Amino acid sequence: PEVDVTVHIGNRRQMLTRFERQEDDLYVFSHPPSLAHALAGRFLRNPLVAVAPRGHRLAGRERIAMGELLEERFLLREPGSATRMLFESWLQEQGLSLGPTLQMASNEAIRVGVAAGMGLAVLSEHVLPPEHPDIAILPVTGLPIESHWQFIVRRDRRLSHAALGFLHFAEEHLGECVEARFLSNDLDVLLAGLEAGGASAGNAP
Repeated sequence: PEVDVTVHIGNRRQMLTRFERQEDDLYVFSHPPSLAHALAGRFLRNPLVAVAPRGHRLAGRERIAMGELLEERFLLREPGSATRMLFESWLQEQGLSLGPTLQMASNEAIRVGVAAGMGLAVLSEHVLPPEHPDIAILPVTGLPIESHWQFIVRRDRRLSHAALGFLHFAEEHLGECVEARFLSNDLDVLLAGLEAGGASAGNAP
């Protein structure tokens, strides 16, 4: 009550800039920054799945090797996107590389592009609506790529009372807000790290 919240949305590179400038109390990343002053706590599984148009030639297969898909065009977010970074890192680990690609500005644009037959994509399962009759999730060996949404705070900044209260509320009530199969509540670790580091609550902005 009586707390005003401002939410800024951007790609990974933009959020890292805000983090370095200490512009916000809390941050959400799917791939936390590897920085000594970053403290992270997972709260949501973020599986990355391969998607194709519903009528794709491989959509009915029980199992598909990623190598079978790489000659087709993949729709990608811009460099700096965490989803793109994780996908390209996973391909490199498999000794694979992409063929033709088309860069698009948002996950929604990619989802619509896949449905329209413009190419394939690897997207967060959360991007897909509950009913997606125009899109098929392909059963690719090794997928989904496991990642997590995580709250990030700075160790070197005193957290506001409002932000600390929000983290305590989230830690206690996530199970009421998140579908069980996506739940990954490690916020007790984040809160313990804040207490151990002395980054206790300061004045609310």
